[in-house]
Amino acid sequence: MVVDETYWRPSGELCSFLPLKQMLSLREAHGALLAFVQPLMTGESIMSIIGNLKPVRNGANEELHGEIKTLQFSVKVRLVPELIKTNDQSPDYKIFAFGSTGELTEIGAAWQKTKQTPGEPDFEFLSITIDDMSFPNALNVAAFKNKQGGWDITWRRRLTTAQSAA
Repeated sequence: MVVDETYWRPSGELCSFLPLKQMLSLREAHGALLAFVQPLMTGESIMSIIGNLKPVRNGANEELHGEIKTLQFSVKVRLVPELIKTNDQSPDYKIFAFGSTGELTEIGAAWQKTKQTPGEPDFEFLSITIDDMSFPNALNVAAFKNKQGGWDITWRRRLTTAQSAA
């Protein structure tokens, strides 16, 4: 196995979860990211990049277009700014997917968040929830800005106590 294909778990153990090259790229792009995902560092969860978003100008608004891919599905998504928020907890974006006939169907929402840690620079991320009647549960993911001006969509699985002790 060559170094670029080595897989790394953020606690420092080699395993088959996140490509080392991707993790180092994330670490370089988001120095504060590792502080935010503290459970990731303690072995309580494992993170994977499952998609991306790129800003696209649509009239006066900036939308985010991209895709999410897993072994079970691949979907092109569009995050459209929610221009009229009814309260502070209302989402900042509505998420739409392209259906089989090309029509847009609403499948979720995203909230703009800022992680503030004393002594470290603030950074923004998106908290995303996607749901569909075909899913056994809602898909909760986060998106972090990348060097290319877009966003990396990440998913993490929380480990059971037995798994994190192994």
